[in-house]
Amino acid sequence: MPFYMNPFNQEYKGLYPQVDHHAFAKSLITYTVPNNKNNSTAMIAWNTEPYDFSSLPNLTINYAVNSVNDFKGFSALVVNVAGATAAATTAREVATALNANVTFDTWFTARAQNVTENNGSQPTQSVLIQAKKQQTQIKAYMSITGAESLLGFNKNAGIAELPTYFTKDIITNSHNANSAGQLIELDGTDTAIDRVIIRDFLDNQTWTNSDLLEDWQMLEGRGGRFIFQINTSNASGQPLDTITWSAGAVAGDMAVRTIQTWTDALDTVPDTKYEVPHVLTTADVANVPTL
Repeated sequence: MPFYMNPFNQEYKGLYPQVDHHAFAKSLITYTVPNNKNNSTAMIAWNTEPYDFSSLPNLTINYAVNSVNDFKGFSALVVNVAGATAAATTAREVATALNANVTFDTWFTARAQNVTENNGSQPTQSVLIQAKKQQTQIKAYMSITGAESLLGFNKNAGIAELPTYFTKDIITNSHNANSAGQLIELDGTDTAIDRVIIRDFLDNQTWTNSDLLEDWQMLEGRGGRFIFQINTSNASGQPLDTITWSAGAVAGDMAVRTIQTWTDALDTVPDTKYEVPHVLTTADVANVPTL
């Protein structure tokens, strides 16, 4: 149900395990989050100068070194990148501030980079950060808070709405054996940063956290283990007509209709039972509750 960001340049592929209700066979549903256009060894700020850092001067760079911790857990480096006039900081001033930090200088180098806008105007400048190690030796990404919201290193990072199950794969869980440690979970209630990112991604400035899908809606009828039913029974409570479908299916999708007949009100086994194909109607799915 949450939105997740992938700050790395490898596409995220998450496997959603489920068991088919009828066949009891294990299967997997794949969900993806596109890769970031930046990578750990070359990160460009997609927004150009000047930058107003008067209230958000700190840039947080997270990095992990293979030889130190096998990319399990990141060290956070916070650098104040505001220039002499914080409200009109140049790309060169950002690069100078970064390079002056001893820890940053150990692993990275920064410089101002000429950028030509899409409208063909005169080049302006942005910030380019490059790692001093090869991509197999260092992994890095920018936190979405602070100065990053103005610089935009993650402006072209992949974003997708996924079932809550995939919170296991957020970066802060990277120490867990079953975690991919690749995602940032976006908080739709955070109106300062996270909601802005989601709205820009959706190109919908009225989106709110209440618009998030339920987990079962994300299954789109593919989760055989998770089923919905409509039952019509006789006066004795014996089912006569049952429509069964996988969670997330919508009108027009395939379902199963089960028809049963009974002789006596005390019978526990029907005389006949038939399962036939059924195409879901709007009426079938109209009363699915919000869980």
